[in-house]
Amino acid sequence: MTTDNLQRGSAALAAAGALNVCTVFSLVDPDDAPIGVVLAVVGLGVVTLAGAYAAWRGSRTGLLIAIVAALVNAFAFGLPGWFLDAPPWILALVTTAFVLTIVGIVLAGPTLRRTRQPLA
Repeated sequence: MTTDNLQRGSAALAAAGALNVCTVFSLVDPDDAPIGVVLAVVGLGVVTLAGAYAAWRGSRTGLLIAIVAALVNAFAFGLPGWFLDAPPWILALVTTAFVLTIVGIVLAGPTLRRTRQPLA
């Protein structure tokens, strides 16, 4: 797997994290989401951004952290938004972040596999 896929996957995960950070703007309308949920989504978005930055620089641990944070964010907080009455702009953010998370995992995930060194 080339580093191009790692960098593209890290960029997709970083974009998903940045979109999750943008949900902080939902605090303007008090009827949208509970403050705890918004802060958890923003926190996981920041963790995803930090992990994606570390992965961009070649850290396997950073990539793993970015993937786990993005998956937790997508399934614990994003998926219920589709079934609850969320505003359309939140659904657009959630859907885009979900797609970027999947793209990031598909591109960068295979780099987590360790290559076996040939025996001398």
